[in-house]
Amino acid sequence: MGPMAGPPAVAAKIQIPRWIQLVGLPLVLLFLWVVAGAARHVVFLFLVAALIAFLLNPLVRGLTRVWIPRGFGVAIVYLTFAAIVIGAGAALGTVVVNQTKSSASRVNDYFTVEHGQAHRTHAYRDVDRFQHWLDTHRLGSIKVRKQGHDFVERIRKKDVSKYTGKVINFVEGAAIGTLKPLMGTGTYVNDVVEADTNGAQIYGKAKYERLVGLKRKYDPDNFFRLNQNIKP
Repeated sequence: MGPMAGPPAVAAKIQIPRWIQLVGLPLVLLFLWVVAGAARHVVFLFLVAALIAFLLNPLVRGLTRVWIPRGFGVAIVYLTFAAIVIGAGAALGTVVVNQTKSSASRVNDYFTVEHGQAHRTHAYRDVDRFQHWLDTHRLGSIKVRKQGHDFVERIRKKDVSKYTGKVINFVEGAAIGTLKPLMGTGTYVNDVVEADTNGAQIYGKAKYERLVGLKRKYDPDNFFRLNQNIKP
């Protein structure tokens, strides 16, 4: 009679100390969080590129059917797509800037330009109209004419064009800043934007110092501040 087989060997269990679990688990989670945060831009770009490739693939197939090599067809489709995106961005930026200028001009005229024989602005007249509406609707006890006129006068003294000009500068800067990554990283001297650009790098140190001297002499208050402003 042969020897009896013993019980099967049991694999040894690896036990991780509890203090390592308490310390290591938060560290692992923190590491995964940091990696996910650093890679989210890459994942986003990858997904956008995949979506664009998926949408443009039928156009590439159409070009290959007319005996155009696939590589050349891909180049044609992507260059055309990039041109359309840049053109649409430029057109949209132009519309936004023009509408902002128009709105800023209307706001400025509303508070500052006087009309009619009484030489009153539209803001003054609207305050009077509102007070008249209150009086004719049994709300005459509410008096807003004096407070409204004082408010309009304070706005006029604050130089409305100064603040509307800042809004225009911001919108123009945002539009140009949005298009610059698509057009390249160069700097154009005639960019109509109030920006802290390195003037010495654009004009050269000697010419920049001469321009600063002229600016301090003829425009010490920095009134003309567009087109790559040189601060006094």
